[in-house]
Amino acid sequence: MPGAGQITYEFTFNPLAVGKEARKEMKDVKPRSMRLFIVRNSKTKPEFGVTEAGLKGITERALSTQGIGDLYRVYALTKLDGWDFNLAVIPEDFKVERKEEFDRNYMNQLFNLAYDLGSQGYAWMKSPAGLKQAAEVDKAAGKK
Repeated sequence: MPGAGQITYEFTFNPLAVGKEARKEMKDVKPRSMRLFIVRNSKTKPEFGVTEAGLKGITERALSTQGIGDLYRVYALTKLDGWDFNLAVIPEDFKVERKEEFDRNYMNQLFNLAYDLGSQGYAWMKSPAGLKQAAEVDKAAGKK
């Protein structure tokens, strides 16, 4: 457990705490595909902004982008263990600005966008932003 003031991951993921090799030895267990679905209530690319000089401003900016690194870490774990990775994020072209922490207009527009995308059959991202090329290599090699 992290101590007071200690920074930790935005989220953690441990694929059953059992590696692929260990699962092979479980002969009586029917194999099934392993899938992970992540819904991130944020964009995957940091938006430009002026960072306030000083410890507080730098810390806030660092924490606001920390989850992006976590996505790369979790993606790597899923690939190492043979899991299917699926990610939903706020699209980069969603340009509504939030005027305050609980901005009703922002939340309503984001909800409507998500509802529309979901009702059309959401196309899950198969890798975090910037790793599309790696996912295409996996696909060409016959991996999911």
